[in-house]
Amino acid sequence: MTKKDDKYDWASIDHVIDPEHYVNYLNTATAIDSFQSYKKETYSLLNLREGSSVLDVGCGAGDDVLALAKIVGSKGRVVGIDNADTMINEARKRIKGAVTQIEFQVKDAHDLDFGNNTFDGCRADRVLQHLEKPKQALSEMIRIVRPGSRIVISEPDWETLVVDMPKRYLTRRILNYFCDKCRRSH
Repeated sequence: MTKKDDKYDWASIDHVIDPEHYVNYLNTATAIDSFQSYKKETYSLLNLREGSSVLDVGCGAGDDVLALAKIVGSKGRVVGIDNADTMINEARKRIKGAVTQIEFQVKDAHDLDFGNNTFDGCRADRVLQHLEKPKQALSEMIRIVRPGSRIVISEPDWETLVVDMPKRYLTRRILNYFCDKCRRSH
């Protein structure tokens, strides 16, 4: 398979020239205070308790899975899935020997091979925008959570991105680039 030189193809990270670029991006984004703030809110909205089980769809390098593991404790279960071997390998390195209730698996969000009503919660952060069939992935998330459980999904609104700079033409080019190139159009 030919490697592609596309730094914004989150749907096929393992097939780009520099997949490590994505890991570096996630490391940078995760370090930003505003990212940490909204991520903590997504954890809280899941309403998890000690012993809960939760699925993180599109877990990336696994940082959110580690945070969720602290919430559910040693009797809980956290599964992180991602479609990229690159991300799952990085996530596994980060937890090496640290936590036993964490699993990482390479899976397609469109076809989750977990049984019905398996998890007490499910989350996806900045994932649906990159999927070919986001409705199908959401249907799978609904299927795998227990009745009354919560699914928390967070996505950026690229159409309301604000860039404050004096050159209007350049500002529009930047904004249009993000809206057109950084997400799938459905």
